[in-house]
Amino acid sequence: MTGISEYFLLCFDSLSFPATTNATKNMKINSQGSLDSLCGIYSIVNAYKSTLRSPKGKLEKKLFSHLIFNFQKEGLLADAITDGVNRRNLKKIGKKSSKKFNFKLKQPIKRNKDIESLEAYWETLKSSLSDGTSSAVINYKDRKSCHWAVVTKVTPNQLLLADSDSDPKLKIEGQSQINMSSCTLSKKSEGKRFRIRAKDTFIISRQALET
Repeated sequence: MTGISEYFLLCFDSLSFPATTNATKNMKINSQGSLDSLCGIYSIVNAYKSTLRSPKGKLEKKLFSHLIFNFQKEGLLADAITDGVNRRNLKKIGKKSSKKFNFKLKQPIKRNKDIESLEAYWETLKSSLSDGTSSAVINYKDRKSCHWAVVTKVTPNQLLLADSDSDPKLKIEGQSQINMSSCTLSKKSEGKRFRIRAKDTFIISRQALET
């Protein structure tokens, strides 16, 4: 074994590598998630995890695989990866997985105009999560793009998130959150960073296993 190791060391020493340039040192490498748009799928998984309140990684992996499989089966996976997931498809595929993984998925707001104000939307989320067995999946548009995230708790002025994006700008003391003062329901930004689409909201709740 010693002879083989010395042989490989000699071969390695004989190789020449290009010098590292400042350009490669400063080059920004794409991280996993920086090019794909799977936040919708991750939002279902993270809402399930938050609702289950149990570190069962195998279940999360199985749910993720089930969602991916059904998006592929419906011919929607390529678009989901590159362009994201719309409300209709997320609801359709999410409901398929809910039957297998024993959770409930419901859409509390059918039309944007059913919610008259941001305060009313806040209250709808708060009441939906008040029993402690539910999480909310919401969709918002910031200055760059649309994003699906999970709300685990509603305070009078913030939405506390379990977010696959982990934007450091949204974190306060390690907790991702969105302030009400930064949000609007209007199609016009009104100088606000986040435009929340009220009807793009799902509540995911625990469902007792049948015996």
